[in-house]
Amino acid sequence: MSVISFRRIKDAIDDVVDYLVYTPENVSIELEKSLNKISGENFSSKVDLPPYPKSTMDGYALRHTDISGASRDNPIPLKLIGSITMPFKKYDLKVGEGECVFIETGCFLPSGTDAVVRIEDTYREGEVVYVMKTLAKYENVSLPGEELKRGDPILKRGIRIKPWHIAALRLHGVSEIEVLNLRVLVVGTGDEFLEGLHIPFTLSLVRQWFIEYGFLKAEEIVVGDNKDEIKRIIRKSLPNYDMIVLCGGTSLGMKDYLAQAIKELSPDVYIHGIALKPGRTTILSAISGKPVIGISGLPVAAYANLELVISEILRRWLGAEPIIKPRVKAILTRRVTTKSGVRALVRVRVYSRKGSYIAEPLLTGGSGSLRSLLLSNGYLVIPEDVEGFEEGEVVEVVIHSWF
Repeated sequence: MSVISFRRIKDAIDDVVDYLVYTPENVSIELEKSLNKISGENFSSKVDLPPYPKSTMDGYALRHTDISGASRDNPIPLKLIGSITMPFKKYDLKVGEGECVFIETGCFLPSGTDAVVRIEDTYREGEVVYVMKTLAKYENVSLPGEELKRGDPILKRGIRIKPWHIAALRLHGVSEIEVLNLRVLVVGTGDEFLEGLHIPFTLSLVRQWFIEYGFLKAEEIVVGDNKDEIKRIIRKSLPNYDMIVLCGGTSLGMKDYLAQAIKELSPDVYIHGIALKPGRTTILSAISGKPVIGISGLPVAAYANLELVISEILRRWLGAEPIIKPRVKAILTRRVTTKSGVRALVRVRVYSRKGSYIAEPLLTGGSGSLRSLLLSNGYLVIPEDVEGFEEGEVVEVVIHSWF
């Protein structure tokens, strides 16, 4: 009788990543559609921002040496010779000794000035401005390159593109950007799906997770419990996708053909069974330098795989930063355990009480409990070398949503 031996997660990932030699290609997409996609290129600033000294408030541009010793008891008069009200326009004004110019926030300082006094620290009589405060050089002034310096990195390959990246690229006149052209096929296995007896809803969870991660193409299909058909789908699809994830059929039941199908395709590396709860019957393999992974068709086990295994494989393989989720310290409301040597994902509901975060484990079923995912807003991980956490213990919780 066949048995499954369970590898430690880190060791299994190490072995698989060594064989992931395929490098996904780049593709150019519209900048405005690049949010949360993974950058395929490095891009550095080609400009200094601001290009000239600019005012950080409404006031008067002046020479700081002209108002040395100014105070409310000793206002110093300056002659007003003009005004600057349009940002990003370089005015042809020269300010001399004892003179000043009205200036609005964001406008470039005129020649000869090196500070801006705010309106509240002045009063005006006709064309004379009385300054009631001493200023340091460059006070209330943003210097060239202070916001963005020429050569500053804006994007690096592997960075997930955020709104501020898009803003900086737009400043440079960029309309298209190179991103990793990541494509995944999610395959659901089971005769019950082909016969319409059940809806393969776990496929949606898996596919949407990859879309959130930054994949440009995430498609799903279903196939019956047929070893040869599973092999055909993998062989046919692998040239068109960077990764294949198969859901269901990873165990050793009568209709669990996935392990045998993958083995018969002569993978570069093959691991069946990892020390993960839920998700111990996971299959990790590489074929033609690409990951071909078998995970449970049950939603919680699939989610545990995505968060604790596949995300790390993608990070190591692609050099892509993971999705950073907030973590909080929370007080556990009941004891949670796992077997020694097994890493466990525990669904929890986190809430605030009397200034502290509380983590309530959701013991609403096993690896197939979709309800526990719907009720949870985070999870905690029990490491392999820890058998559990006690009630009242402070634990680290990963938050995936607030409600």
